[in-house]
Amino acid sequence: MNKEQILEKLAKDSQIFINVKAFPSSGKHELVYKPENDTFLAKIKASADKGQANAEIIKLLSKEFSVIKENIKILSGKTDRNKLIKLWNSQ
Repeated sequence: MNKEQILEKLAKDSQIFINVKAFPSSGKHELVYKPENDTFLAKIKASADKGQANAEIIKLLSKEFSVIKENIKILSGKTDRNKLIKLWNSQ
Protein backbone atom coordinates (compact mmCIF):
# COMPACT_ATOMS: atom_id res chain seq x y z
CA MET A 1 0.00 0.00 0.00
CA ASN A 2 1.69 3.22 -1.13
CA LYS A 3 1.48 6.66 0.46
CA GLU A 4 -1.60 7.76 -1.49
CA GLN A 5 -3.46 4.56 -0.64
CA ILE A 6 -2.60 4.96 3.03
CA LEU A 7 -3.87 8.53 3.07
CA GLU A 8 -7.13 7.39 1.41
CA LYS A 9 -7.56 4.52 3.84
CA LEU A 10 -6.87 6.75 6.85
CA ALA A 11 -9.55 9.16 5.64
CA LYS A 12 -12.10 6.35 5.31
CA ASP A 13 -11.23 3.76 7.96
CA SER A 14 -9.47 6.00 10.49
CA GLN A 15 -6.71 3.46 11.22
CA ILE A 16 -4.11 1.46 9.33
CA PHE A 17 -1.22 -0.88 10.00
CA ILE A 18 2.05 -0.64 8.08
CA ASN A 19 5.34 -2.53 8.01
CA VAL A 20 8.47 -0.43 8.40
CA LYS A 21 12.11 -1.46 8.17
CA ALA A 22 14.42 0.93 10.00
CA PHE A 23 17.82 2.08 8.81
CA PRO A 24 19.23 4.12 11.71
CA SER A 25 22.36 6.25 11.38
CA SER A 26 21.84 6.52 7.62
CA GLY A 27 22.67 10.22 7.43
CA LYS A 28 19.32 11.32 6.00
CA HIS A 29 15.57 11.32 6.65
CA GLU A 30 13.69 9.44 3.98
CA LEU A 31 10.69 7.13 3.71
CA VAL A 32 10.67 4.82 0.68
CA TYR A 33 7.91 2.38 -0.21
CA LYS A 34 8.89 -1.09 -1.47
CA PRO A 35 5.82 -2.68 -3.12
CA GLU A 36 7.48 -6.09 -3.59
CA ASN A 37 7.21 -6.72 0.16
CA ASP A 38 4.66 -4.03 1.12
CA THR A 39 7.16 -2.34 3.44
CA PHE A 40 8.34 1.20 4.01
CA LEU A 41 12.07 1.74 4.46
CA ALA A 42 12.72 4.45 7.04
CA LYS A 43 16.17 5.95 6.62
CA ILE A 44 16.91 8.17 9.59
CA LYS A 45 19.85 10.08 11.04
CA ALA A 46 19.32 9.02 14.67
CA SER A 47 21.10 6.01 16.11
CA ALA A 48 19.28 3.01 17.50
CA ASP A 49 20.42 3.99 20.99
CA LYS A 50 17.82 4.53 23.76
CA GLY A 51 14.82 4.63 21.42
CA GLN A 52 16.12 7.60 19.42
CA ALA A 53 15.56 5.83 16.10
CA ASN A 54 11.98 4.89 17.02
CA ALA A 55 11.23 8.51 17.95
CA GLU A 56 12.64 9.67 14.59
CA ILE A 57 10.56 7.08 12.72
CA ILE A 58 7.40 8.30 14.46
CA LYS A 59 8.33 11.90 13.61
CA LEU A 60 8.96 10.96 9.95
CA LEU A 61 5.66 9.04 9.66
CA SER A 62 3.81 11.92 11.30
CA LYS A 63 5.13 14.33 8.70
CA GLU A 64 4.62 12.00 5.71
CA PHE A 65 1.04 10.99 6.55
CA SER A 66 -0.17 14.13 8.36
CA VAL A 67 -0.95 12.21 11.55
CA ILE A 68 -0.09 13.60 14.97
CA LYS A 69 2.73 11.74 16.73
CA GLU A 70 0.42 10.65 19.55
CA ASN A 71 -1.60 8.68 16.96
CA ILE A 72 1.31 6.53 15.83
CA LYS A 73 2.26 3.44 17.83
CA ILE A 74 4.93 0.81 17.30
CA LEU A 75 3.07 -2.44 18.00
CA SER A 76 6.02 -4.78 17.49
CA GLY A 77 9.70 -4.45 16.72
CA LYS A 78 10.66 -1.71 19.19
CA THR A 79 14.14 -3.23 19.44
CA ASP A 80 14.28 -4.65 15.92
CA ARG A 81 14.69 -3.15 12.43
CA ASN A 82 11.36 -4.63 11.30
CA LYS A 83 8.37 -2.92 12.86
CA LEU A 84 4.60 -3.15 12.72
CA ILE A 85 3.16 0.32 13.20
CA LYS A 86 -0.40 1.50 13.73
CA LEU A 87 -1.50 4.94 12.52
CA TRP A 88 -4.93 6.37 13.25
CA ASN A 89 -6.94 9.52 12.81
CA SER A 90 -8.79 11.05 15.70
CA GLN A 91 -11.87 12.13 13.78
